[in-house]
Amino acid sequence: MESGGGDGSDHGDATATGGNGGERMKIDAYYEEMLKLNPTDALLLRNYGKFLHEVEKDTTRAEEYYGRAILANPSDGELLSLYGALIWETQRDEARAKSYFDQAIHAAPNDWDAPQNGINRASSDGALENTGVRRNLNRTGSCSPRPIIPHQEQFFSDANLHKPSYLGILREDMESGGGDGSDHGDATATGGNGGERMKIDAYYEEMLKLNPTDALLLRNYGKFLHEVEKDTTRAEEYYGRAILANPSDGELLSLYGALIWETQRDEARAKSYFDQAIHAAPNDCTVLGRCV
Repeated sequence: MESGGGDGSDHGDATATGGNGGERMKIDAYYEEMLKLNPTDALLLRNYGKFLHEVEKDTTRAEEYYGRAILANPSDGELLSLYGALIWETQRDEARAKSYFDQAIHAAPNDWDAPQNGINRASSDGALENTGVRRNLNRTGSCSPRPIIPHQEQFFSDANLHKPSYLGILREDMESGGGDGSDHGDATATGGNGGERMKIDAYYEEMLKLNPTDALLLRNYGKFLHEVEKDTTRAEEYYGRAILANPSDGELLSLYGALIWETQRDEARAKSYFDQAIHAAPNDCTVLGRCV
């Protein structure tokens, strides 16, 4: 660190031991400085997240940096297992934690240390007091995404995204007081006029204030920003947040991979998301069509 060289992996010992307060502050400052220069470096992001988690015990910031690292490199089994363990530790969200452990095993099938690392961490200190949870976290079978509340699924599912009923309900909920549902349907599919698009945008923003981690809302808002508003920067943000909320949504993973290829031409990263999408939804023709 004193020489100013090296990459995120150089700080393995510092992450493990932590040192005294002064040393920890130096390490923290070093990561912050390096990430100003390399804000999407997955290894730096992962190791800084690990430092924050294991040494600083700052789970809020650790989740932020682990999340950024996953979006930069979704194929890092060690990282996925660490994030799954953090989710279980802080939120006790079994379904979401299992999704990350499943992805870790898929990403690193021949490296048992990667998924086992996170499973052991989640199991330590009595964290998995429920033996059923422990058993589920240790098995290698795929897991299903969290169930969606039926009326919410009907309202926001992509199958209804372009149908009049979808935005007819949207119109009523927004209390626009004018037009019919079919106008909004066209707006979603083709862009429509600016006023209608602004209403849709405002509705999503308002709903996400109430439900900031709702994966389906985040995904569909990202899709709206991407396909209608052509705002790829914000679309990437909301797709990313949706993936962190529900990493088992094959449709979402394929959309994000397509966006990465469209905007960055990053073949390796896009391929990682397409691979995960096919793993998550092997029988979904829409996903397969986008990924092949």
